[in-house]
Amino acid sequence: MEIAYHIGANCTDDDRLMKALMKNADPLLKAGIAVPGPSRYRGQIREAVQILDGAPAAPGARDALIEEIFEKGVDQVRVKRLVMSNWRFLCVPRRIFENGVFYEQATPKVRGLAEIFSGDDLHLYFALRNPATFVPVVLEAADGMPYRDLMNGLDPRDLMWSDVIERIRVAAPAAQLTVWCNEDTPFIWPALLRDISNIDAETEIEGELDLLDRVLTAEGRSALRARLAKGDVVDIDGQRALLSEVLSQHADPKEVEQMIDIPGWSQALVDELTATYEADVARILQMPGVRFVLP
Repeated sequence: MEIAYHIGANCTDDDRLMKALMKNADPLLKAGIAVPGPSRYRGQIREAVQILDGAPAAPGARDALIEEIFEKGVDQVRVKRLVMSNWRFLCVPRRIFENGVFYEQATPKVRGLAEIFSGDDLHLYFALRNPATFVPVVLEAADGMPYRDLMNGLDPRDLMWSDVIERIRVAAPAAQLTVWCNEDTPFIWPALLRDISNIDAETEIEGELDLLDRVLTAEGRSALRARLAKGDVVDIDGQRALLSEVLSQHADPKEVEQMIDIPGWSQALVDELTATYEADVARILQMPGVRFVLP
């Protein structure tokens, strides 16, 4: 079975991907693609990984887990792809920089996941985010944790997604890893929904405009639908071009601009973090075994 799991990163999704896919759960299931509710697998997979603690999975552990994940009445034989999403899979926000390591838990968590589904075709999905905006939202999500305690001595200039991606690749070398930049998500949202579900391009799916609607003005939403109603856009590439055009003209400043308020941070630091992030993304683009979704 194909196992597609969206595993992060924190503060890049807020369950939007899972909610969009669940809107299409019934038609997807008819196509052999199962999208179970998160309560059926998030805690169960977390517990299974913790029980392993680096050891090989016991015989039958995977099948028992699959039985828990699938709802009664689902014909597992007809399911060719199981799609799940948990952007907190690697850890909770306050542990992202634990022990001064960027996502220290990535290695044991992904290794455990790969061990459980070692006999399946595992596909991992992971979004990156500019540290200049990532650190502030993580701090906000860390339940009042002081900035110094959150960072554990780690300089934000040293946050390299390429290190995290490399550890994920080493932990699950047989898995297919798909990566994208969170900043690009509004442009590639329809493509992401189709990629993780692996639904064919001809099948209509609900929710393709959900994310873009959140960042467009009312005028922009009307303009987008008017353009789509003309029927000129017939493929994913054309859709991306249209989304990019409309977003550049009608983005809602309240939704796309983020206030950064961390004591000691300056505009110069934000610019430096952004430049470092762009260089880091360029490195990831060259990494073997990594699929990168670009706008």
